[in-house]
Amino acid sequence: MAPLSALQKQALQQVWLWPELVSPEKDAAMIGLRRSTVSLACCHLDHDSFNNAPSNLAALCQRCHLKHDAKDNLSRRRLNRWSRLTNGMRSFAFA
Repeated sequence: MAPLSALQKQALQQVWLWPELVSPEKDAAMIGLRRSTVSLACCHLDHDSFNNAPSNLAALCQRCHLKHDAKDNLSRRRLNRWSRLTNGMRSFAFA
C-alpha cells in the first residue's frame, strides 16, 4: 500500500479526533475519493438465457458482466456482421 500524503493524514486525524465535524463529502474530497453509482445486472453463468435457476444467476456490475460475456458478444457481433453482408449481397443478385 502506498504511503499516505500529508493531506490524507490530516483528513484521517480530523475524522479520528472530531468525527462529528467532518462530513463524508469533505472527508472524501480531502482523501481524494469520489462517489460513483454502480448498476447491477443479472448474469447467466452458463450463458443460457433459458436457464433461470438461482444457482445459474449472479448479480454483477456492468463491467464484470461485459467481461463475463465478452466471447459471446464478439461471436454475436461477427454473426450479425456476416448476416448483414450476405443479406446485402442478395439484394444485388442478378435476376
